[in-house]
Amino acid sequence: MLIALAVGLGAALFLSCIASDRARGLLYPFIDLLAGVPSVIYGFVGLTVVVRLMIRLGVHTGSCVLAAAIVLAVMLLPYLVSTCSETILRVREQHLAAAEALGVSRWYAIATMILPAAWKHIWTAMILAIGRAMGETMAVMMVMGNANLFPTLLGKGESIASLIALEMGTAVAGSTHYHALYAAGLVLMLLLFVINVGISLVHDRLMRQ
Repeated sequence: MLIALAVGLGAALFLSCIASDRARGLLYPFIDLLAGVPSVIYGFVGLTVVVRLMIRLGVHTGSCVLAAAIVLAVMLLPYLVSTCSETILRVREQHLAAAEALGVSRWYAIATMILPAAWKHIWTAMILAIGRAMGETMAVMMVMGNANLFPTLLGKGESIASLIALEMGTAVAGSTHYHALYAAGLVLMLLLFVINVGISLVHDRLMRQ
């Protein structure tokens, strides 16, 4: 999420405050197209590019938690860039012309006026992106290694969503295995609920300020 937010916010600032109207008109449809790409395509790209990169960096098999994080960050970029750029563009139209009329440089106005004013709405984009990330199954499953081990950054692991997708078909209805998978789904829902509530509280506090 931190990787996606840093890159996505930078791309949104470029589209909203630096790029021309013609460039935005060309790039926005491309971003929307990326948002509609199936996750399995991102998984194949992860296997072809990211996993091989991990192998060159010294990771034994290439499949690891870090590779899954990078693929997931790339998947979240279209959502973050689209939402953040629209918000920053509206704020820019309100403040940038007045700042330039007062002699304030463009980058100083972006750092001290536009970003603080838009930050409240960027939290909403983060909530949507986190929900998208925590429920992702296929792309993460393809590059994470699917090993039932305690996860480490450069080691294999298994996400909760991948665990449920892989084992639900073989679980006997009413068995301990079956109920354990439902318990894992409940844990995932509770984690997402706690994270969303925390971000919503911060968002409400920012809006009151």
